[in-house]
Amino acid sequence: MNYWWGNPSKFTPRMWAETVAMKAAFDVIKTSGVLIETRVYWDDNFYLSTHLLKLNISSNPYQPFWTVVFSMRETDKKSKSRSNDQFTLRIEYPESYPASEPHVTIPSHKLGTMLANHIFPGGVLCLHNHSSSRTGWDPSSSTAATFGLWSVEWVRAWQRSKRTGKWPDEA
Repeated sequence: MNYWWGNPSKFTPRMWAETVAMKAAFDVIKTSGVLIETRVYWDDNFYLSTHLLKLNISSNPYQPFWTVVFSMRETDKKSKSRSNDQFTLRIEYPESYPASEPHVTIPSHKLGTMLANHIFPGGVLCLHNHSSSRTGWDPSSSTAATFGLWSVEWVRAWQRSKRTGKWPDEA
């Protein structure tokens, strides 16, 4: 049987594009689970290491998902390192993909209740302003990698909110 992504022996062009984008976004040559060299993201105080990138075809083949395991390190202006936690993202394609955006959760962490404006029921991360048509999911150009990198930035904001008590855009 074929699904939107193809089948286990042959991916569709869209799924190949998704795979290439995920590998590029997380700086992975092979999806082997080998520790990848740390690289700087967004600014020179933020470092990301990818430990695992894996596409999973679950018991529901209509909804494949990516597992991304990463750690990040952020340094403040006084060169004090903050957060070297390891996080696991689950980026799940909905059955209606690409018309609908992927759902991202962080099964490795309990996120708490102060995130009412930043998380949906079931622990799905709110990664963009859903009331604006100019930001967010675009079926013609967005990929799971888009949401993967937004999720890393979401985790960074969450880590900051745990220290300060406020989400960065609410400070």
